[in-house]
Amino acid sequence: MPSWTPRLPISWVAGLLRGEQEPREPAPPVRLAVVDAPAAAGPALVSPTTADALRLRDGRGFLCLAEGSDCVLPVAADASVADGQLAVDAVQQYNLHLGAGISDDFRAFEPPAGEPFELAEVEAEVAQLGRGDGQALQVDARQLAKQLLRSRFSTVLALGEAVVLPWPAGGSSDGGDAGGGARLLLRVTAVHTLDQQAREEAVGYHCYRGLLTHDAQICLTTPGAPRQQQQQQQPQAPGQQQHQQQQQAQKQAQKQGQQQGAAGSCGSSEVGGCGGESPEQLPQSMAAGRGRVVLLNVKQRPAAGPSRNCVLVHTTDAEGEGETFPVQRKLLRPCIALTKAVRSEGEGAPGVTLAVDTLTFDRVLIFLEALALQRQPPAFGLHLCPQLLEAAQQLGLRALEECCRERLGESQARLRFYSFAEIRELNARGGCWLILDGMVLDVTRWLPEHPGGSRIIPEQSLNLDCSRMFEIFHASRESFIYLQQFYAGEVSPEDLPLVPPPSEPPSAEFLDQLRQYTPWRLRAAEPVTHLGAKKR
Repeated sequence: MPSWTPRLPISWVAGLLRGEQEPREPAPPVRLAVVDAPAAAGPALVSPTTADALRLRDGRGFLCLAEGSDCVLPVAADASVADGQLAVDAVQQYNLHLGAGISDDFRAFEPPAGEPFELAEVEAEVAQLGRGDGQALQVDARQLAKQLLRSRFSTVLALGEAVVLPWPAGGSSDGGDAGGGARLLLRVTAVHTLDQQAREEAVGYHCYRGLLTHDAQICLTTPGAPRQQQQQQQPQAPGQQQHQQQQQAQKQAQKQGQQQGAAGSCGSSEVGGCGGESPEQLPQSMAAGRGRVVLLNVKQRPAAGPSRNCVLVHTTDAEGEGETFPVQRKLLRPCIALTKAVRSEGEGAPGVTLAVDTLTFDRVLIFLEALALQRQPPAFGLHLCPQLLEAAQQLGLRALEECCRERLGESQARLRFYSFAEIRELNARGGCWLILDGMVLDVTRWLPEHPGGSRIIPEQSLNLDCSRMFEIFHASRESFIYLQQFYAGEVSPEDLPLVPPPSEPPSAEFLDQLRQYTPWRLRAAEPVTHLGAKKR
């Protein structure tokens, strides 16, 4: 636990800052241009005017992108920063995935209401930064864990975030200390606001970030080390095991020709930056010149096997490939076909094998989680419903089966035949209704999302058969699977001759493939005689 009082005395409980009675109303996002910080280390900086627009309390708080990132930065008001700018150092730019000169929408960060936010566990990989000569650096894991706590105490750590620290702690930026200076790159690989037991019992638990406090257990490992070899840093008395670990690590380092003092260093950072760094010294990729680290003074973290609260679900696709999912028993209770596994009383986690591909089962889990949390189930795309329906039938998951049948049934009920005049009228009123090999597709609401832009379809493909245009611009047949999302029906058989053909007909191969991917199309009823014989 640090002996100093943090400059940002933040503690979140149930979504409130300590001492508050009601949540603060969030401020609207503010557009900010990223600029290089005048000095690395310290919080991100904004002007006092921008701080007011973000509704920061006393000019200090936390900042995050409005969308697209889990990274949360400490931020403070500084009169030297221009309005509309966000001054951040190179490490912070890396964590935001933004560089100097790029603008984006930012908002003041508020933790989720009613959920724990203080971290119980943090896991991180350790490597040398700026050294790629193959020589390993010995690092005392206990001291490094304490240094991480001192530098990031009472700030938010996010999954995937990078933290750069000098080693040894307090080393000078010119690398002239007695032990030699180096920079260590810590990449956060896991964060948890619940301990292991609570995670096993929780339904729908997902954690991407949290507040670092002195109660957090910091677990360090090196890149490429198996998960069961991760190291858990806790205070421990010197002993025989520790002594043996140090001796083994020292021998390993000697074999690798380890030498200290060759790498540069930086000043101590208070909020996760690296003193003296510039964007040129710390490339955006952070991939160049990473050296190896040997962790000393560690306690082996026991390997955690599957919990008895789980069922090991093995998925297999048509090629016999798949994955294993440890799934909570309570989550699988609605799956009647898995009742025996769910109620198994044997030792260890029971296992079952399903003839369901991995992606489909992943979507089944999303549905089960929504069901367990009594949330609205996801509206799966129509092209996914047949696979999900098949999986639901295999699992005996009636709720998902009914959901898929309802989706497919609603779609079928909306389908009908259109006259060519109707389609022209719909387009004249601002819609975007296409005719593709006789299919009627309504892409009006999707048009702004079209990867090729929102103009090319209305300019080239309305009120005619667009089969050839579709073939030219969609070389990948992956686009076929989305057609059912837009399918509204068919052109009436008697109106098909009225539809202008493309200037160049589509290939026979394209039409064959298109019809193979669209077995769900409406078919016109064949006329019959009064005797029941088909009309020839």
